[in-house]
Amino acid sequence: MTAAVECGFGAVSSSEKEVTIERQPRAAYEDSFVPHATDLLRGIGLLLLPWAYAVAGPAAFLAAALSWGGQWALRYFASTRWRDALGQLVLLGATVFSALGAYALIEWLDLAVHGLLMGVVVGLLHGTLRTTGLMNGTSPGGAWWRFVILVALGALLAVLWEIGEWAGYRLLDPRIGVGYDDTMGDLLAGLAGSALAASGVFRTDRALRGAGRGENEPG
Repeated sequence: MTAAVECGFGAVSSSEKEVTIERQPRAAYEDSFVPHATDLLRGIGLLLLPWAYAVAGPAAFLAAALSWGGQWALRYFASTRWRDALGQLVLLGATVFSALGAYALIEWLDLAVHGLLMGVVVGLLHGTLRTTGLMNGTSPGGAWWRFVILVALGALLAVLWEIGEWAGYRLLDPRIGVGYDDTMGDLLAGLAGSALAASGVFRTDRALRGAGRGENEPG
């Protein structure tokens, strides 16, 4: 007997011996481009590009450009539209705070934004890997293995971001914070955000497996 339970990430198939999550990605939007209300946020991201440059220079412009690219990636790889919208709001907030120098004024804000950003990035990575088939329910090790992979990727990206901050400090803007405390705090916040996002993926996978097994039990 085989049963299937559909969800935002795909379909869960169950049998007497095994339960697997088949790759059946669902886009949050139509295959062909159809404007939606969430695209207004992408429009705001575009307007922030020249604003960031005018207010804070080339380093802020590059950060805004990365955020805008992330907004478009969310449109194609976020599993739901509300996740797209929430992720965009985090990216837009990071752009504005960076350009206004808010991180230097509010000590805890930098850590909070780093944690939220890495949570968004890890969620986006998961959606991308699932959609492209590089990570699915048949991956070796199951949900725990996917958790470890996502946390490791998040940690790697957090390190690369700090390298980028250092390069920006050396080449573009000496106002960028690159001190020992700042770097370590950012890395720990990024790791925490990555772990929380990966935990959400882990819980979803386990819930889907439990639902598949429940469907297979006799009434």
